[in-house]
Amino acid sequence: MIECKMKNVKLKIIVVLMVLAPNFAYGAEFYFGTQSKEIGVGQLGEVGVFLNTDDAQINAIEGKIIFSDSVTVKEIREGGSMISLWVENPSLSDDDPNHSVTIMFSGIIPGGYTGNRGYLFSIIFEKTKVGDVKIEVNDARALLNDGQGTSTEVRVSPLTLAVVEKTGAPGYLPPYDNEPPESFVPEIAQDPNLFDGKWFVTFATQDKISGIDRYEIAFGSLGNFVRVESPFVLPLWKQLAGGIVRIKAIDRASNVRIETLPIAIPLPWYEDYRIWGIILGGAIIVYLIFRLWKQKQIKHTKKHE
Repeated sequence: MIECKMKNVKLKIIVVLMVLAPNFAYGAEFYFGTQSKEIGVGQLGEVGVFLNTDDAQINAIEGKIIFSDSVTVKEIREGGSMISLWVENPSLSDDDPNHSVTIMFSGIIPGGYTGNRGYLFSIIFEKTKVGDVKIEVNDARALLNDGQGTSTEVRVSPLTLAVVEKTGAPGYLPPYDNEPPESFVPEIAQDPNLFDGKWFVTFATQDKISGIDRYEIAFGSLGNFVRVESPFVLPLWKQLAGGIVRIKAIDRASNVRIETLPIAIPLPWYEDYRIWGIILGGAIIVYLIFRLWKQKQIKHTKKHE
């Protein structure tokens, strides 16, 4: 249910960003980079995905990377990407029956980007048999940072790799990373059109070296962390009880960044247990005062009998 709603939210974001304009401007190229166009069977290879804007200023992109032959994708790294807001993080998809490996992605660049080597992400993969592998981008789109969401013409430069029995080229080596993810500010929000109006917490950060691996959440100072994705719907009992929530960002080298924020949710008076506590306390005080007054009245009556 939540997954379906989040897909709708992502779709709405894309629709808003990708307003079709009557005129097309020239300037965007998706291309690939690699240390060697030859890799050995069973060896890990790395291919980077890049954007060349041809002097245009681009602020939104999307596309679908496909491999011509079967490979095993070991990892997708976003560390150091120029994309600061992923609408759809680069991830494997099984929605394309015509290709064995498909990677979907879409993202936003606030303020736009101009340059010829805009790094998007890297794909770490392995192939277990000899043969060529062609990598290209399908359904590629790019929008200009012109305030109108003007679509620009997109070119794609595919890459062909030769997979051989043996090669002298070095295989993929993961980058050394001892730095935690960047600091971030989680936010608690509510929207009547999302999650049946329930309150949720959103969070996102970047790791410039190895990339973000996952997020975890814990309630209170001693609560256990559990793996979650953003946005995360707050349980009703936490909405009522308040306290703090801790968000842990973990990169692919297991470095950790933890951010904390208070759960301060304005509730209708009839859902706020503190107000009910005040009402109950007031009622008890009134009752006790009444009892004392009643007892004094009884004693006063007995004295005059």
